[in-house]
Amino acid sequence: QGYCDALRDAGHEYPEPLRWHYATERDVFRSILRSDECPDALLVGNDVMAAEIILFMKELGMRVPERIRIVGMEDMRCGQTSVPPLTTVGYDKNQLAVEATSLLLDMIHKKTTLPTRRFIPMTLIKRETA
Repeated sequence: QGYCDALRDAGHEYPEPLRWHYATERDVFRSILRSDECPDALLVGNDVMAAEIILFMKELGMRVPERIRIVGMEDMRCGQTSVPPLTTVGYDKNQLAVEATSLLLDMIHKKTTLPTRRFIPMTLIKRETA
């Protein structure tokens, strides 16, 4: 709810089909698929969640990417072995850890304040879901 409140405070509205409320993930995703505003693509927070969505869609008799194109994040092994293999965004996790640690230390020592920007190069790894 905090995320929705922050969007509203910033003058943006969070689309109703994407609100999480207290429903299970499967119920929410099922309602998204049945919505008139169903997206034709999803960028999912990580490859594990993306692989679970692919399995759920298979249970519902829906095919990826024919029904919805799916892209994960992190280039995890589960995305490489999912059926179909998951298109994902990969990045150097060690560099992410270094940047996050550096930012945390800078904040502790008051060398920087939020917001700040750090950039980690990312690569689209094209497989079969998008």
